[in-house]
Amino acid sequence: MELYNDTKIIAQLFRIAEIIDIQDTPVYVDYLSNPEKLSDDLGVFLHISFLNMSSDRHDVFASRTREREFQIRYKAAVKAQGLLKNKADALNVRFRLTLKEMIECKSKLGDMMKDACISVAMARRTAGDYSVTVINNVYKNASENRPAEYRVVTKWENVVGVHLPIFEPTALGSKPSMTDLVGLAKGGIGLSEVKRKHRQLLGYLVKLAQLQTAFISLDNERKLINRRVNALENVIVPKIQNTIKYIQDELEEKEREELYRIKKVIAIKKAVGVK
Repeated sequence: MELYNDTKIIAQLFRIAEIIDIQDTPVYVDYLSNPEKLSDDLGVFLHISFLNMSSDRHDVFASRTREREFQIRYKAAVKAQGLLKNKADALNVRFRLTLKEMIECKSKLGDMMKDACISVAMARRTAGDYSVTVINNVYKNASENRPAEYRVVTKWENVVGVHLPIFEPTALGSKPSMTDLVGLAKGGIGLSEVKRKHRQLLGYLVKLAQLQTAFISLDNERKLINRRVNALENVIVPKIQNTIKYIQDELEEKEREELYRIKKVIAIKKAVGVK
């Protein structure tokens, strides 16, 4: 029989022998001649040890006080689980409504962008190339630090503890500028249509940004709540239940032992004639 003198194999062998108390020499020889079997047995042993370490109950001393304490914990965990499920249901309803609004907004946005581009082309056809005047006016407003004509005000909405942003576009009055004279000779109606459609398009873009931000916030909170509900349902509550059952079983066993001890003492007293 061929023996393996590898140091790692020998170390694993004696480690297993120390843990599971192997004292039979042929077992040593079998492991030395077949290192694959040694690795398999070691893996199985470590897996079993890991399962034993991950207990399904709390390590407590069985007493009536601890039983009452874990009964209170159990009621609190069940109540928290119900509240989280209600919160998850409310978030799911708002999540689906937000998703529906976002899909509708995106579908309208494509048609609005197409109409806005067509209006720009028609305005250029009637009023000529006015882009240079608009760009110069933008640079002039920036150099003079003029306030923006279009602003977005942010507010917050509380939905079952989740803060969702609300973007409200606000158009401010502005001083007369060079762009007000564009289209005075010709094409004024087309330019007014361009302004109207682009302002409407900008409002829908702000609304879409609000819906997407709310969608991401709701999705993240929904996943977090679902993880907490699953942890309560599959880990925490069963562990508390197993602990309560363990305490009750231990207390019943102690009562049976005490009853047996009393009966034994009575039987011995009767046997020796002691009252």
